[in-house]
This record gives sequence, structure tokens and C-alpha cells, in this order.
Amino acid sequence: MSRTDSQLWTEKLTNSFNSFDLDGDGYITVGDLEAFEERGARALGHDVNSPQYARYTEEMRAWRDQLLSQFDKNSDDRIDREEFLSFWGNASTNQVADLAQHSAAALTILADDDQDNQLSRDEYVRWATASNNVSQEHAEAGFAALDTNGNGYLTRDEIARSMLEYTTAVDETPANEMFQPVGQAAD
Repeated sequence: MSRTDSQLWTEKLTNSFNSFDLDGDGYITVGDLEAFEERGARALGHDVNSPQYARYTEEMRAWRDQLLSQFDKNSDDRIDREEFLSFWGNASTNQVADLAQHSAAALTILADDDQDNQLSRDEYVRWATASNNVSQEHAEAGFAALDTNGNGYLTRDEIARSMLEYTTAVDETPANEMFQPVGQAAD
């Protein structure tokens, strides 16, 4: 089964698209992505003038630039839902892994309060509830599902692997718990 043939996969990636389309106009633009970055940072109490925010936006900019260059097939400086789903549906594992590395690095920079390059349960839950508009209960269940080795932490590599799995899996997998419950629209 290809990714795009899976209803579960389509629903997950549509939720992702909707979470980035902050103004709800049916397109992801640089403005949407910048607002998404700022919203996440502010939700976690980061000043947009802080060094941590600068490191975070540097990783997000690399991710954003890659996203726009690879997804925007008609060169109109915006990504519609079909372009978004088409890219993720056809992307190689290496392409997805590269994007996941940038995203995981940005997430770790943003949510890692004690700067130990991993997210504790509390740091993950705080990020998930603030950035993804999920309940405390879902965030805790998500952490438990992703912490497959049970050590109480998610490393940057574990986060990147979960993002890769979330983006490519067509069936049920622990990584499906990373963002929103499938079927829950972004607020």
C-alpha cells in the first residue's frame, strides 16, 4: 500500500497541513511558518530576542527553506494541501529523515529547558500541550508511546525517528501519538 492510499496516513498529514496553515486560507506560506515558529516559542515562554530563540529559528529556517523548495511545485511561494500530501506521499525515506532531523533539532532547542539535549516527560508534555493544542492526557500518552526504551527521556535522534515514522507509517504505530490524535483538527 502506498502512503497516499492509507486513510490513516492521509488524515495524519492533513492534520499536519492544517496545523501549519495558521490563517486557514488553504495554503502554507512563509508567513504561516514564521507565525507557527513564534507561536510555539511564545507558548513555551521564550522571548523572540533570546539566543535560544535564534538557534531555534535557525533550525526552523533550514527546515522551512527545504520545505518550500521541495513542496512548492508551481513556484507560487505557497504550498497547498495537494502539494503537501504529494510531497510526503512520494518522498524518499532519506528526504523525510533529513527534514525530521531539522525539525527534531528545532523542537529540542525549543522545549529542552535544562539544555541536556533530550526531552524529559515534563518537557515533552509542556511542548505538546502548548504547541500542538493537545490535552495533558494525550501528551502524556504520546510521551509514553514514544519512550520505547522506557528511560524517561526522548533524545533528538529518538524524536527524529518518531517524526520519520509518523510521516511515513500507513498503519498504527507509537509515533502516531506524537502530535494530535488522528481526527482532531488543529486549533
